[in-house]
Amino acid sequence: MAWTRTILYSALSSYLWHPANADYVWPNEEIDDLEAILYEQQSIFGAPGSDLASFVSGCSGFGEGTRGGGRNFGAEWLRTAYHDMATADVNAGTGGVDASIMFETDRPENPGKGFSETFGIFSGAYTTRTSMADLLAAAAVISVGTCSNGKVIIPFKAGRVDAAGPGPSGVPQPQEDLASHTASFARQGFDVSEMIALVACGHSIGGVHGVDFPEIVPNPPQHRH
Repeated sequence: MAWTRTILYSALSSYLWHPANADYVWPNEEIDDLEAILYEQQSIFGAPGSDLASFVSGCSGFGEGTRGGGRNFGAEWLRTAYHDMATADVNAGTGGVDASIMFETDRPENPGKGFSETFGIFSGAYTTRTSMADLLAAAAVISVGTCSNGKVIIPFKAGRVDAAGPGPSGVPQPQEDLASHTASFARQGFDVSEMIALVACGHSIGGVHGVDFPEIVPNPPQHRH
């Protein structure tokens, strides 16, 4: 499905990332490290070719835990960022990208190895100057930009603070009905058109996988070696 630039741009930039409200001053030692990782493609593991963009080059880099299973790093990163913010409540002013997903991977709404793979990669860039919340937002920027061939660029600002514990549950699940999904996305701040764009276009990068949702997508036969 083609990317819907207007809807995705407004939805992602307005609701997912909650950029810090401050004038930018350069140089700024608090965010220079993060900008070097995101814009200068600085290595995060001290070796050539370990910049973040190299993981999703061509939108086809596969995660080690799911190699050959149809999931790639771009899909994992985008899914991790969305699941992290999906319990936001715009009316209450709570939630958003805060890295609380690190404490929530044991919930039925957050199945799969993609979260731990994402944390493992970004642990190389995690410092006192680069919060995991900012890194998850950067992950979404990189994955969407790469997998849309540069057609969708999400604005980015640093300054997110990591959560100290889990947030509320409530990530939409594929087996839920339309009314439940509509209500959940409304709580997050999305209308129906934005919900459709996010679900359809987001899943043009990844999808529902049998290893995580065997009741929806059959798993292929396992071969013994």
